[in-house]
Amino acid sequence: MRYYGTYLQYGTGDTFIDTVHTNGGPKDVLRKWNVECLDGEGVIGIRDNNDDFKRLTVIWCRFLFPYKPQLNGLYPYYSGCIMRNLTTEAFCFSPKNATNTVNTFITGFWDNDAAFVIFRSKGEDAPNTYKCCRTPPGYYIDYTTCLYKPTHDQFWEYYDAQQFLVFCDSGYVLTGLARRKNPYDDDYHLEWLQCCRIGYSGVYIDPLSLSWEINGGVAADLAKARTRRSLGENQFRDYGFYDVSESMMPRFYLNDSNANYDDLLLSSWQMNVNDID
Repeated sequence: MRYYGTYLQYGTGDTFIDTVHTNGGPKDVLRKWNVECLDGEGVIGIRDNNDDFKRLTVIWCRFLFPYKPQLNGLYPYYSGCIMRNLTTEAFCFSPKNATNTVNTFITGFWDNDAAFVIFRSKGEDAPNTYKCCRTPPGYYIDYTTCLYKPTHDQFWEYYDAQQFLVFCDSGYVLTGLARRKNPYDDDYHLEWLQCCRIGYSGVYIDPLSLSWEINGGVAADLAKARTRRSLGENQFRDYGFYDVSESMMPRFYLNDSNANYDDLLLSSWQMNVNDID
């Protein structure tokens, strides 16, 4: 797709999305946004060409989930997507809502400004919204390895350029970003990115189980039973999303209403495909 040069895809699994004239459009989490990664991709970098990260000019998406079953263009690409507000919410994960936000990463951005300016000079707040989605079955976010990528050096010189200078390391995905006021020009800029490593637990997901609600039949029932046995009842209810990262986080990060997290340890869920009836 090259309308306005919006989507530029490479055979390496990378997609660059230019935000010019992509403002507005759908804002529901169940519909694809104008600036959103494709199936199996997640955001790993951002770029501002020449305005000190006062704008979001281009985002960099990368194919990150090779074991995710292809949806052949059907949307949504991921389950459990939520919207976050850049003004007040710098991370996909929220300790006040751990159940719905754990293992989520950034997939898209929405703005009503044609240049994706992150602040309005008239004083009103910019509706900078970004979408976070749950990792595919078997994948998780390793919150013990998260890194922060600043958009400027120690002298407040910003890394704005015609190429990407602010992006996550290999195997990492964007899980947060912050807007802060520069003490020298008293204006708002994108300050840093949070990048976290993507892990794979190796939990078995029967591909047929992804379509049992549509196709039904004996084969789908068998796939459903095999997936339920592989994942356990709690994760099965969430279509196989395995929250292994919850067992890695301190207790105070988690809701009191959640279950006993000691039962979610990876060792208790690992199964061999050959052992499943």
